[in-house]
Amino acid sequence: VSASMAVSLPPTLGLSSAPDEIQHPHIKFSEWKFKLFRLSKRLRTVMDRARQARRCKRRTQDRISSKELMKKIANCSKIHLSTRLLAVDFPAHFVKSISCQICEHILADPVETNCKHVFCRICILRCLKVMGSYCPSCRYPCFPTDLESPVKSFLSILNSLMVKCPAEECDEEVSLEKYNHHVSSHKESKETFVHINKGGRPRQHLLCSQYHKMYRTVKAITGRQIFQPLHALRSAEKVLLPGYHPFEWQPPLKNVSSSTDVGIIDGLSGLASSVDDYPVDTIAKRFRYDAALVSALKDMEEDILEGMRAQELDDYLNGPFTVVVKESCDGMGDVSEKHGSGPAVPEKAVRFSFTVMKISIAHGSQNVKVFEEAKPNSELCCKPLCLMLADESDHETLTAILSPLIAEREAMKSSELMLEMGGILRTFKFIFRGTGYDEKLVREVEGLEASGSVYICTLCDATRLEASQNLVFHSITRSHAENLERYEVWRSNPYHETVEELRDRVKGVSAKPFIETVPSIDALHCDIGNAAEFYKIFQLEIGEVYKNPNASKEERKRWQATLDKHLRKKMNLKPIMRMNGNFARKLMTKETVEAVCELIPSQERHEALRELMDLYLKMKPVWRSSCPAKECPESLCQYSFNSQRFAELLSTKFKYRYEGKITNYFHKTLAHVPEIIERDGSIGAWASEGNESGNKLFRRFRKMNARQSKYYEMEDVLKHHWLYTSKYLQKFMNAHNALKDSGFTLNSQGGLGDSLDLEDSPEPQDSMEF
Repeated sequence: VSASMAVSLPPTLGLSSAPDEIQHPHIKFSEWKFKLFRLSKRLRTVMDRARQARRCKRRTQDRISSKELMKKIANCSKIHLSTRLLAVDFPAHFVKSISCQICEHILADPVETNCKHVFCRICILRCLKVMGSYCPSCRYPCFPTDLESPVKSFLSILNSLMVKCPAEECDEEVSLEKYNHHVSSHKESKETFVHINKGGRPRQHLLCSQYHKMYRTVKAITGRQIFQPLHALRSAEKVLLPGYHPFEWQPPLKNVSSSTDVGIIDGLSGLASSVDDYPVDTIAKRFRYDAALVSALKDMEEDILEGMRAQELDDYLNGPFTVVVKESCDGMGDVSEKHGSGPAVPEKAVRFSFTVMKISIAHGSQNVKVFEEAKPNSELCCKPLCLMLADESDHETLTAILSPLIAEREAMKSSELMLEMGGILRTFKFIFRGTGYDEKLVREVEGLEASGSVYICTLCDATRLEASQNLVFHSITRSHAENLERYEVWRSNPYHETVEELRDRVKGVSAKPFIETVPSIDALHCDIGNAAEFYKIFQLEIGEVYKNPNASKEERKRWQATLDKHLRKKMNLKPIMRMNGNFARKLMTKETVEAVCELIPSQERHEALRELMDLYLKMKPVWRSSCPAKECPESLCQYSFNSQRFAELLSTKFKYRYEGKITNYFHKTLAHVPEIIERDGSIGAWASEGNESGNKLFRRFRKMNARQSKYYEMEDVLKHHWLYTSKYLQKFMNAHNALKDSGFTLNSQGGLGDSLDLEDSPEPQDSMEF
């Protein structure tokens, strides 16, 4: 090879000319080969560096696009505050520490993941829903149930930050904690208003097979894990069900196991059976009362801690907290029978539930309220405790199922619960108030004679004749303890009296009371009972019974038919077999009275009927409202006057019906409402309406259940109903609704456009929404 044939190489490789070995062929070939190997290695190094640079650039671009995508998912620019509003020019690292790592706004309702990254609650929930169950910052596995509130010191620093008010013509600087209160004063400036979440209700669970099918389909189409795997949901819901959280009682509960991991138990467990015993043909499922209360308190943990902060109490206060619980129990008729296996049981059911009404803490010389249920009659806060397929009139079955539950309740009265909340062991005491019972069940569990008894009232000892002669002036005298004493007198007859004398002595107590109820009026059944009586008055006025009291049965049926036809025509009220709450609300109006007056010829009777309804409508808000002193103070002040005038009308204009007799609920309405309001502050808040609404949910849950066995079916109904009342799930659903309302859409190719619509993916078209 001649020198003129020398190889020319590019200067970028650091070689200006060909190696000497190629220029001078007399050098050994092996040395030339070694030099060429070094040259190729240098070439590979240069190419690897270029490839790494491209990969790093691509990663950076992906990270930026992923961050932009997460910002689109969060879509919170109108909800959260920008860091530009900070009044002080903080260092960049500090600003990053107090801002959300998704939306880069100032943290709002901050939550912390297991990997110690902090996000806005709504932002992280939206991202977990769309992107899958991992931390957006480090991709460590993360589920909604893993999110916790950051440490108190961090929250106090965050709340003390000063921000500028974005409203025009307002130069104020306020702390982040007081920002919401400040901007609410700017009524004209819409952009400063904090986003108002209208809330929502959790959707019902799907059947397992439906869920698996949708999970696979959506993941295949979109390539994204929009759904959680079913096992993840099951592990998440365990946290929300009774039996998950450890707790302790001081002193330990008498005759109650100290075990805390107790979930759904058989309502018949512990019932000693023998050949001579009454046969209990029922299926019953329940939670242990103390475990259910612990689960309810842990579910409300955020609300309790927020309430303490709102009252400017220190987070480290450990109590004792006083928890007031409303208890409700109701029977259900005509429960549709499933075609599953299991014993033949009555087509009736009984449900026992409770609502946490109020939580307060002793602070100094006063009790400070840290939580109060805003909607005490909502089915969303009425938690199921016991379900049984039984007849409420079957006294033996009712006592067999409810007695263990009542024993747990009695044990909790004299003990204190030790429960960790917010990282601190806190003490709780419980006050139980059994107010959500209708009159039939009150008489059943308190051992009184049935509602047709001469002893008309469950609050006082008045007979029907005494109540009709003295309509207004009575006081509450009955109590659970007194009923127990009277039962002992009835059982032993210590004075050797005749049956009538003994009955008069015990004032209608004829069985052993086994559930303690508060002597009160149930507002819902009061409405229903009074509406039924007005419905009867309308019929009697149409037939002019004040002139002709001796009408035949056929004539009375004709009056009812005339009234039903007229109400259907004028008020669109369809006739019903049995009075219910909805019919009662529509019936008790001035418009209804005007319609009825068209069927009554006498002008004088028109005036009497109008005045009677007018007085009733003035009195009704007092026992229906949750807080009459705030909601209807005028009606409350005038109640005594209105009730006396109402009683006067009954004893004069309507004497033909109320001479020597009066209905149970008219007596309670006229005689006992002011005393109960003075004692409890409200009647409406303690009503059974939430439990009645829960009855409808029971029917729906039972119809859509997956398992055929009636035995397991009751477990599923109880579990699903409990989850439905979870405040944690309700907040999660609120976040879902906020995401849905923000207009996100998911395109058919599985790519993410400007927005993501989660409404079309997580739920089927025929899913049930309450």
